[in-house]
Amino acid sequence: DVRETPRGALLGFLDAAREGDFRRASSFLNVRREHRRTGAPEQLARQLKEVLDRELAQDPARLSNAPEGDLADGLEPNQELLAAIRQEGREIELYLERVPATPSGQIWLISSATVSLIPMLRARAEGHAMEKYLPAWMLKAGAFDTRIWQWLALVLLTLAALPVGHIFARALIRALQPIVRRTHSQLDDTLVASIRSPVQLLIALIAYRIGIVWIAPSYLLRTYLGRILTGLIYLAIAWVFVRIIDVVTNRIVAAMSRRQKTTAASVMPLTRRTLKAAAVIFALLATLTSWGYDTTALLAGLGVGGLAVALAAQKTIENLFGGVAITSDKPVLVGDFCRFGNKTGTVEDIGLRSTRLRTVDRTVVTVPNGEFSSLQIENFGKRDKMSFRPVLQLERDTTPEQLRRILPRLERMLKDHPKVEQAARVRFIAISPQSLDVEVYTYVLTPDYDEFLVLQQELLLHILEIITEEGAALAVPRQHLLLDRAATRSSTPQS
Repeated sequence: DVRETPRGALLGFLDAAREGDFRRASSFLNVRREHRRTGAPEQLARQLKEVLDRELAQDPARLSNAPEGDLADGLEPNQELLAAIRQEGREIELYLERVPATPSGQIWLISSATVSLIPMLRARAEGHAMEKYLPAWMLKAGAFDTRIWQWLALVLLTLAALPVGHIFARALIRALQPIVRRTHSQLDDTLVASIRSPVQLLIALIAYRIGIVWIAPSYLLRTYLGRILTGLIYLAIAWVFVRIIDVVTNRIVAAMSRRQKTTAASVMPLTRRTLKAAAVIFALLATLTSWGYDTTALLAGLGVGGLAVALAAQKTIENLFGGVAITSDKPVLVGDFCRFGNKTGTVEDIGLRSTRLRTVDRTVVTVPNGEFSSLQIENFGKRDKMSFRPVLQLERDTTPEQLRRILPRLERMLKDHPKVEQAARVRFIAISPQSLDVEVYTYVLTPDYDEFLVLQQELLLHILEIITEEGAALAVPRQHLLLDRAATRSSTPQS
């Protein structure tokens, strides 16, 4: 029985009245013996429909759909507020009440107190001011118990709403332009220009809603049109947010450095789509809630479905979050030369699923982001200087006097060079069987590897010049061949 809930009772009454079955419609009224003296139940149902068509504005979805009603409305447990209408300057409240129907069940009906008010409400209800100026054929009822003139007015309202929205949106944008021009940022100018179309639609929908209130079609048609307009208004608001998201994300990409743009270009589309989807989903949920649907079950279903999808796409999600970690932590950027695991290469692209690197062999290695983010990454592109640490192996016959002249000259040459760090160090570190070892330890002040190679070549030539000028030389590896004479004789053939 639809009368088990307050909402079902009102909708059942409206459906029966729309079909012209006022006998069935009267079954939704709590008609007592005294009410029959003021009119038959069918007549009371007809009059109540006329009152609701002219006076009622609330959506039936506002009523509780629970058998016990809304227990938090401050009313008696068996009472539910149907609507509050205003006549002759005072507000009149209409109620539903829960009454026993069978020994084991209860139903909701339009309260007996409200039924007592129906004749008075019908007598006070005034017709539309336009109707006194219209011909009789326009006053005939059409579909949804709405008069012909009201249908014609709704068509004209539909045609006029968009031009009205265009005019008001244009005026609003013009009013905002002098304000945004005073700021130094171009962001607000772009935002104002981008939201013009959704604001135009939003104003048109609001104008249409105001027009419906003035035209006052039947309550059932007002309810359907109101629900459609509510959904469109929420979608128009979501459209405004979508335009703002586009402008802001494009601004972020444009503000990033050249090396970060490729990363942003791969991450921002997902961010943009996620935010847009969130705006649309919020609009849809708000619309369903305003229509009276319980979105709690829908959200729970989405949560279970999301969990199932997450389990099925575990690797994909892992790579996605790996990409987010790489983008946020920035261990490498596009163009950086790095060592990852046991390979080295230049980062060419950081995508949503994987990172591509070109190795020194000119091959392209694609590493899933989940794996790449867990590797130890050495970023050579972050170096501010490069180490210069040759070990000079001088010949064993180099004298101590030569070493005492070579060491300070090498240290002075390094410190006098503009591209070498001042804390250069040259030390005699070892005596080996083949050489005397001298270590040079300093930094070349450049992060560019190509420039470092040129400077390294220059420094090594200077080192060779100093060693040569001091009469020393670098040790040449020697091999000693030991021959066993007895073995040699035994292997020589006898003549």
